[in-house]
Amino acid sequence: VIMALSWSGEQPEMKNLVNYSARFAIPMIAVTSKADSSLGQAAALGLGLPKAREACRQTDTVIVVEGYMDVVALAQHGIGNAVATLGTATTTTHVRKLLRMVDRVVFCFDGDAAENSLEARDEQKVLALAFLPMEHDPDSYVRGLGKDAFQAAIDRATPLSDFLLQTLCSHVDLSSAEGRAKLLAEAKPLLQ
Repeated sequence: VIMALSWSGEQPEMKNLVNYSARFAIPMIAVTSKADSSLGQAAALGLGLPKAREACRQTDTVIVVEGYMDVVALAQHGIGNAVATLGTATTTTHVRKLLRMVDRVVFCFDGDAAENSLEARDEQKVLALAFLPMEHDPDSYVRGLGKDAFQAAIDRATPLSDFLLQTLCSHVDLSSAEGRAKLLAEAKPLLQ
C-alpha cells in the first residue's frame, strides 16, 4: 500500500506529490520519502502542517510527533494541531518555521525515544518536551486514554531549558567544585 501524504498546489490538477509512505505486509517494512530527497526536502517537518495550520493558530501551539499515524490518530480524536517529522531530524530551520506560526512548540515522541534533543528557548517562544510512558507513542496514548489525557500530557510538557538543566544536573555532584566544573563543561556546548 502506498499512501500519498501531502501535495503542493491549490487545485487538484496542479497538485504535485511532496511526501509519500509505503507499508508492505510481509515482512512489515515502512518506506517514506527522506528529507534529503527532492520530495522530502519540500515536506520535512511538514506532514499535516497545511491541515494543522488553523488549529495551531487557535491554540498557539504545535505538537510535533514522529509519524503520520500519530497525526492521523490525534486528528481522529479532535487534536488538529499536530505535525510529523517522519523520522527526520528536527533542525533549527524547522523550529524557526514553527515558531513564526505559534509561540509554543511541544515535541511529543514515542516513550522509547525520550532522549531526542532539540534547540533552545526564545524570550517569548517556548520549546517543550511531552514525555509519554515507555509503552506508548502519541497514537496508542490518545487511542487508549483519550483526547483529554493526551492534552493533559501536552499541557504538562517540560520546557526544554528545564529538561536540559535537570538532565545535566542529574549526573554531577553539585556539592563539589569538580561536579560544578563538569556541569559547566557539559553545558557550554549547549549554550553556544
